[in-house]
Amino acid sequence: MSKNQVQQLVVIALLLVFVGVWTLMRKNSAPAPVAPVLPPKIESIPVPASPPAAENPEAPPATLVRDPFELPSSLLDRIRQQEEQRKREEEERRRQEELRATPGGPAQPPVELPDLKLQAIFWGTANPQAIINRQTVSVGDTLEGVKIVSISKNGVTVSINGQETELKPENNIGKSRNDR
Repeated sequence: MSKNQVQQLVVIALLLVFVGVWTLMRKNSAPAPVAPVLPPKIESIPVPASPPAAENPEAPPATLVRDPFELPSSLLDRIRQQEEQRKREEEERRRQEELRATPGGPAQPPVELPDLKLQAIFWGTANPQAIINRQTVSVGDTLEGVKIVSISKNGVTVSINGQETELKPENNIGKSRNDR
C-alpha cells in the first residue's frame, strides 16, 4: 500500500468514528426545554389628571397605553427627512444620467482655442494634409493640444476637450503681398 492509500484509510476511519459518536450523543440527549414566549411588556405613560379626576382625589391617575410597535414621532421625523434626502439625491443622479445620455451631452462652456492659423490645404491626395502655424498636419495629428479630426477642401475640423470647431483658410485671393 502506498502512503496516499494509508492516509485515505485513516481519514475514512476517523470519519466513521466521528459519525458514530455523534449519533450516540444525539440519541442519549434529551430535547432542550422550550422557553415560553411571553407577550411584549406594554409601557404605561402617566397622563395629567383631567378636571373630573381632580374633583375626586382618591381616583387613580389615568394612563395612556403606548403601542410598542409604533415608533416615536422624533424618530419618524428623522426617517422622513432621510427618505426625502435620498429621493432628492436619486432624482439628481437620474438627471445627471439623462444629461450624459443626450447626444450633445450637458452644455459645456466654450473652450478657447490656441492661436491657430490655417495657411494651406492639400486636398487632391489620398491623405489630405494642411499647414497650420507653419506645420504640416494630417488627420489624427495633434498640434498645440488640439487634435485634427478631418480635413476637407473647405477647412479643417479640430477638437479640443471634446468640442469641435472648424478652421477656415484665410481669404488672400486678390491681395498683393504688400496688402497682406
